[in-house]
Amino acid sequence: MDEIDYLLSQYAIGRTIKVDKIEAGNTSNTFKITTDEGVWILRSLKNELQGKIELKISEHIHKQVPAVVAKLVQTETGEPYARYGKHFYNLQEYMEGEKVTPKMNCLFQIGESIGMIHDSLETSNCKYNQTDRFDIETLWKQAKNKWQKLNDFCVDVVPNQNVMNATVNRFINHTTIQRHLIHGDLGIWNMLINRGTVKIIDFGEARLGHFYFDLAAGITTAINEDLSQVKIEKALPELLKGYEKHRPKVDLEELLMYIHLWYLRGSLAILAFSKVEEDFYEEVVYNFKMMNKYTKVFKAIEGN
Repeated sequence: MDEIDYLLSQYAIGRTIKVDKIEAGNTSNTFKITTDEGVWILRSLKNELQGKIELKISEHIHKQVPAVVAKLVQTETGEPYARYGKHFYNLQEYMEGEKVTPKMNCLFQIGESIGMIHDSLETSNCKYNQTDRFDIETLWKQAKNKWQKLNDFCVDVVPNQNVMNATVNRFINHTTIQRHLIHGDLGIWNMLINRGTVKIIDFGEARLGHFYFDLAAGITTAINEDLSQVKIEKALPELLKGYEKHRPKVDLEELLMYIHLWYLRGSLAILAFSKVEEDFYEEVVYNFKMMNKYTKVFKAIEGN
């Protein structure tokens, strides 16, 4: 019996007919499982804690908005994950859908689904929490010694190290206010759309945080970054309209801060984890240009 067969034997899902490997990012092994009783997704986990937090969150949200998230399946012994040696996997019902892209006309639906899961998570009593893998304080410590060269590369766009120190400290002080469980990685790569409903997948980075961090991830990945400032000014309110259908009116100043945080984390991660950081300077500079663009977008929206 191989690893997958052993894992599946821990679930009451019928006789396995087919196992297909799915390319689903760099952090997990994912398989589409077809049995005589249905179709499922088997996905590797970082550890036991991830399995516990994902089950708790998915159960809570699924009870309130079952169309938006997949139902996770417990093992026959009631565990939130199956185990093979040191490897942990969870199993969820397969959700039909097409991967969301910025070219799709579904900004309202994206905002609506994010709003629905946030409305549900606000009442979650899950006591588990995970460490933020891309904690900005840690990333800055790793990238700080590379910053001067980046600043020299594009001094007109990239702030100097003193400004960055102040910026990072401001974000650290602000983001220590961890209010609710959030998805933690809510880019469009974790969204599917089917029959007009956007479905949210992969709660593997779920942790305590601010809902606007999720919203910022959705906005910056769903709205085509190549659009002009004017076109983004028209697109953004559509997504926010969907979000506010289920949540209070958005604080634009606060949301802009989390959009900046999203881009800044990405930039610091690039520098922190790259061996030849010069290869990625253009990408980091682009992120700072997007931060400036969104600042102008929000100023224009607030002025209307």
